[in-house]
Amino acid sequence: MRNPLMLAAENSIQELVEKIIEKFPDAAYTIDGNGKNIFHIAVEQKDEKMYEFLKRNVRRDGMVEALDNEGNTILHLATKKGNSPRVLLGHLNQMAWDVCWLKRVWYDSPPHFQYIRNFAGKTASEIFEENHSDLRQNAEKALKDMNNGLMLVSALIGTVNYAAIFTIPGCIDQDSKSPYFSQPILYHSHREKELLLFLWFTGVALFSALLALVSMVWIQMSRFCSNDFYLALPFRFVAALASLFVSTVFTITACFKAYNILDIKFNVNVFMGPAFFLLCLACFDTVYLTLNYMYFALRCSFSYRGQEMSETSELLGHGFEIV
Repeated sequence: MRNPLMLAAENSIQELVEKIIEKFPDAAYTIDGNGKNIFHIAVEQKDEKMYEFLKRNVRRDGMVEALDNEGNTILHLATKKGNSPRVLLGHLNQMAWDVCWLKRVWYDSPPHFQYIRNFAGKTASEIFEENHSDLRQNAEKALKDMNNGLMLVSALIGTVNYAAIFTIPGCIDQDSKSPYFSQPILYHSHREKELLLFLWFTGVALFSALLALVSMVWIQMSRFCSNDFYLALPFRFVAALASLFVSTVFTITACFKAYNILDIKFNVNVFMGPAFFLLCLACFDTVYLTLNYMYFALRCSFSYRGQEMSETSELLGHGFEIV
């Protein structure tokens, strides 16, 4: 009969793990048939909540440093490809989570573990690259494909706003005898403030579109090595989407303002609310998983900043280094 605690840990039933450890504290120090202790299993399952619970309630002396029957350290077990957290993720977010989890476990491991080879003669970094070679390529392709589409949208929005700045509502005064020759006709009327708002909206939309375009070009120029998926690529992706969102919002606002300036009979309030709501919903749905990941990654990074500063050695090859 298998150990109930190990079965509960393998199936991520944290409530049962807590009850067993509460009733039988010594059970936490048992190992399964493969020589793995409960910390090994929590790391292999990528169960962050259970891992944190064990750190708080179980003495780690000798458990984190232990090897299983195949000579694997806790770092070797963290290289498994899988869902973290246990939801369906895209290639980009899955690769980012797996890189982050390996770094997270490294923070709690002895520094020399990154150099230890298991009985198969492989380090944790070598196993990670083997397990994630296909995922990294798929993540790179998915991000580039999405990026290409967003670059086109950003360029179109930027072009529209650039043209709108020089074709403002009310046109330009063409009367050479007028004191306001070559100036906007509405600039010296009661519509002056509204016209200035229109120009501000189009200017911000143009600047945001250019910022989004720069962020996307930055993504295209990335090396797409494993370490880039930790913070660099997610940050650039969020920055690009945020800039594109701001650009779209101000473009829509400028459009509604133009209707108002030209006294076109159009109920702005009826369409502006639903338009902004749908836009916010689409943006949030696209970026939520990445933002959730970045919160976890930044929290871990700042929590262990002292350790990162004192230990500057590389963890993974191919450009994957602890920074």
